[in-house]
Amino acid sequence: MQWQNNGELARNDLFELVRTLRDVESPHHSNELWRLGTKYDDIS
Repeated sequence: MQWQNNGELARNDLFELVRTLRDVESPHHSNELWRLGTKYDDIS
């Protein structure tokens, strides 16, 4: 994983982490993880 200067994960690393976690989490948590993983889509 690669951390950015602002302390967040790089976009691709965040997506891969969320994708992996979704495989083992409950559906409710999976939905929240997906929302977190797509937070960059909201930025223009």
